[in-house]
Amino acid sequence: MLSEALMAVAGAGGAAVVQAAGTDAWTGLRQRVARLLGRGDTQRERAELERLDRTAQALEEADASGNAERARLRQEASWQTRFESLLETLEDSEQQQVATELQALVAEQQDFAARQGVVGNTFNGPAAVQVGNHNRQENRFSIASYLPAPVGPRVIVRVSYSIPVFDLPDGSQDLGDDFVSVEAVNTGDQPIAITSWGIELPGDRRMVVPRGENWATRLPHVLAPGAPPAQFWMRVDDVRRVEREQHIPYAQMRPYVGLADGTVVHADRSVPLAN
Repeated sequence: MLSEALMAVAGAGGAAVVQAAGTDAWTGLRQRVARLLGRGDTQRERAELERLDRTAQALEEADASGNAERARLRQEASWQTRFESLLETLEDSEQQQVATELQALVAEQQDFAARQGVVGNTFNGPAAVQVGNHNRQENRFSIASYLPAPVGPRVIVRVSYSIPVFDLPDGSQDLGDDFVSVEAVNTGDQPIAITSWGIELPGDRRMVVPRGENWATRLPHVLAPGAPPAQFWMRVDDVRRVEREQHIPYAQMRPYVGLADGTVVHADRSVPLAN
């Protein structure tokens, strides 16, 4: 499993690809991304160039049809997954080299965007990454490296907008539905069981998922220190329906996990959707 810092670099790379599409920076970034993912294989590099062209076309069509936000989020998620998949296949030394190349690519795209007067994504080394475009912003921090080692379990909950990417038998990929994704990690020194999760609403009400997605963490779940995060998913359509029917702003929807000791741990922010 990739470290949080490498996942953050991959996320920033995905955002850089989408941000560059349709701008003067696209030609150069397109070539560099294809070379990075092709790893010296001409056929793979050509396939990545075609994939990049499809991304640019999809974004252009989405702009014309008024579906720009959804398309941008989908393409960011897709390219983040491509970069993560590459990093996972590499040995440590190659992994660091590719991460450095990807950081440089992101930094150059940010410089270009700044010169054009575009508010884009910022990358400030392995400790923190800010990924955002207009209606979405996601901050990721390697929190454990800054905190003293606590005694007992210490659960941290993060929320993000996610689109699963599925590998198909023919080698291509397909994007799934839109989800609000909730992750819980234990940065303490003792395990703790997660017994529930959901989204807290005003008036002491909660949204819960009686039967989660097949790939979500099953409850109850013992979350050990340093273990992979527990992951939970709620379909964006369900969240939007509550906002629409009950007139509850997304800013007042706060994901949480419930622990076996009765503690409720809230996410670092509210549901990342725009009203």
